[in-house]
Amino acid sequence: MYSGIRNSILIATAVAVATPAAARTQIAAPAPAQPASEVRASGNATVSVTPDLAVVTIQFSASGKTPALAGRAGAARAAAIRRAIEALGVPRDSIPTKGRAGWWWANRSEMQFRKEMRDTIYVTNDQFSVRLHDFELIGRVIDTALAEGAQTISNVEFLATNTSAATIMAIKQAAEQARAYAAAIAEASGLTLGRAIDLSTDAQQMMFGREAMSLGMAMAKQADATEVVAPELKVTMTVQGRWEMVVPR
Repeated sequence: MYSGIRNSILIATAVAVATPAAARTQIAAPAPAQPASEVRASGNATVSVTPDLAVVTIQFSASGKTPALAGRAGAARAAAIRRAIEALGVPRDSIPTKGRAGWWWANRSEMQFRKEMRDTIYVTNDQFSVRLHDFELIGRVIDTALAEGAQTISNVEFLATNTSAATIMAIKQAAEQARAYAAAIAEASGLTLGRAIDLSTDAQQMMFGREAMSLGMAMAKQADATEVVAPELKVTMTVQGRWEMVVPR
C-alpha cells in the first residue's frame, strides 16, 4: 500500500517540475514580425532615342477613259517615280509597295470614276513608301517624287529600329521613382518601407515624329530644296509596385 502511494507522489512531482519549464519556454519565444500594411506606387520614366530609319510615303494618281488606261497610266507614273528615286542611290528593295490604309485596300490600288458631261474619266490612286537610313536623302527623295508626278507626300515617319537599351534604362528609372514614392508614403505614415511584394511594367507606345508635306506646300518652295529635320524620339515606361510597410524598431 505504501509503495503505490510513493509512486503516485513521484509521478506528481515530475509533472509539477516539467510544467513550469514548458511555460517558461513559451513566454521566451519572440513573436514573428508582421508587416503593418502595404503601399502601392507607380513611376514613369522617358528616355530619348536617336532615330535611324525614315519612311517617306508617296501618293500619286493617274486617269484614263477606261479602267485599263487609268491603270496603265498609274503604273507608268509609279515606275517613273521609282526610277528617279533609284537614281538618287536608293536601293530598289528600299521602295516597297504600300497599299491603301485599311484591311480591304491593303496592297491594292483604288479605282474611281468621274462622270463629267458626256465623258467618264477613271482615276487610279496608289502609294508606296521609301525607307531611308541616310537622312540627307529625305529632301531629295521628296522633291524628286513631286517632280515626277506625285501629288502628295502624306508623311515622313522617323523610327528607331533598336530600342532595347533605352527601354531597360527607362524601366530602371521608373522602378527607382516608384520605390521613392512608396518610401515617402511610408515615412509620412510613421512606418518604414519593407521588402517589395511585386513589381510589374507596361510599355507605352513610342512617340515618333511626323512631318506632313502636301503638294501645295512643296510647290510654294519651288526652287528651294525641301529640308526635313529628324525629331528626337522618346521611349516611355511605367512600373507599378507593392511594398510592405513595417513598424520601425
